[in-house]
Amino acid sequence: MALFPGKPLDAVQASLDILQSLESFNATRALTDLPPIKVGMGLNWGSVMLGTVGEEERMDTTVISDAVNLASRLEMVAKLNNIQVVTTQSTLDQIKVTLPFAHRTILRGKVKGKSELLTLVEIFSETTDPDYQAKLDTREMYTRAMDAYHRGAIAESKLLFTEVSVILPADQPTKNYLNRCNRYLDKGLPDGWDGFERLDDWLARD
Repeated sequence: MALFPGKPLDAVQASLDILQSLESFNATRALTDLPPIKVGMGLNWGSVMLGTVGEEERMDTTVISDAVNLASRLEMVAKLNNIQVVTTQSTLDQIKVTLPFAHRTILRGKVKGKSELLTLVEIFSETTDPDYQAKLDTREMYTRAMDAYHRGAIAESKLLFTEVSVILPADQPTKNYLNRCNRYLDKGLPDGWDGFERLDDWLARD
């Protein structure tokens, strides 16, 4: 875990620098037939409570808050979906300059115990993501597929996500949505459907 007391852009830039360094490191590993190392990072913005915990023989400094808990969940989203960097739209909204990187919305949902809607965003770099151009090319179609999903137009959503999967066959978020679409087409939508599932359900079910 790392804290960035300055601007959220500092955290984003640090994550992209890490990925760039990892590219060079993996190139060295490839020379000796070692497998590449992958990382997934979750970035979030918000207030934290910082302090020391423990006792005289063992002290540690840590931070706690809802923002920290969500960052941990975002890291898990990155891991389970083979994504390099995941953040929230509210974090990106804190960056008041033209964004010097590419991004796409991958999920809208809610955190357990919270009522506000959460929008998760993938950040991807042309120099470190082999699917960079394909993600740009399918970004609008992916968003349309999500919108149809939230409206409950599951057949339309499945059709659009299937089109995305033709261009991005290994994209895990797309696979997850297709799994959901197939489930709801088979069993029907749950009562009270509003399209915005809990993030914890996303992590547990797909």
